[in-house]
Amino acid sequence: LTVTSVSWTKKGYHLLSSSSDQDLVLWDALKGECCARVSLSTAILNARVHPYNSDLCIASPANSAPLVYSIHYQCCMPGNLIYIGSNKGFITVIETATREVLEVVKVSGGSNIKGLSCSRNGQHLLVNSGDRTIRVFECKAAPTGQAGASSGGFLRPLREFQNAVNRLQWRAICFSSDSEYAVGGSANKNEHSIHIWNRVKGNLETILEGPPEGIHELVWHPTRPIIASVAMTGKIYLWAKSYTENWSAFAPDFKELEENEEYVEREDEFDVTPADPEAGRAAKAKAEEEEDVDIYTVDRLGPYSDSDMSDDGLHWLPTIPTQDPDLEEAERAGEGEDED
Repeated sequence: LTVTSVSWTKKGYHLLSSSSDQDLVLWDALKGECCARVSLSTAILNARVHPYNSDLCIASPANSAPLVYSIHYQCCMPGNLIYIGSNKGFITVIETATREVLEVVKVSGGSNIKGLSCSRNGQHLLVNSGDRTIRVFECKAAPTGQAGASSGGFLRPLREFQNAVNRLQWRAICFSSDSEYAVGGSANKNEHSIHIWNRVKGNLETILEGPPEGIHELVWHPTRPIIASVAMTGKIYLWAKSYTENWSAFAPDFKELEENEEYVEREDEFDVTPADPEAGRAAKAKAEEEEDVDIYTVDRLGPYSDSDMSDDGLHWLPTIPTQDPDLEEAERAGEGEDED
């Protein structure tokens, strides 16, 4: 049995998995139990849960066109559009509720589409094509009464990214959490190379070089500048920004010491006088410190709060200790020796 893909539901309480045994399975993340199962007639290459309606998922079978399935578990607010890429270079826009084809967009070059990735806010679509180019499309609302008839009613091309020197093919693509950056993972089996472009300016920001292992998949953390990449060997690598402490940025007169130095206090250095303005600031700071601090209210972050449904999501999994079978066997053997 080979698991071909996994996809979280919006709130994080459930996980959808597809596998080579032709099954779609919805799992309870806390209990580890199967909630629902859908069997297909062929192996499933990829599956994704609807971003707002956890009752729906889209699956890409090995020998047929992508299909929308109802997993009959829970209903949320309805979604709107589905984007499907073909091996002939077309992107089909389908309305989720009616399954009606609203628009068919031909990608420049006409190469096969290897992957699609939608931004968290739903305003941009990233397309991985077989011509070694990653394209960014703007997802626009359909004009009233002209769903698919207008030119560029849903998708409008914005930018193209590629490696002009080595002409790399790309295996995995994704957006950053705030949709400001586009990320591409090299399809070379002997390198772990991740390219990051600025979506707005169009320039290459950086290239992350890892071990000599091919990339299978990569994803950006929902709120932090962290990337997780999956290698062909099954290892998961986490990439994060390296921070250096710069205390002088907070206090211009701050001086860093190479080693401890003895400091001699001036006689009147810490004396407080009524006319001293520092005393007023100190009193104000002390009053602010004595105010009650609200540790329960969670401030919403604009770029990452795309829905009110995120408020009551699952943010952690409990740790469940399991008994080491070797230790358990050793304990039983020890008890047997004691009885003898």
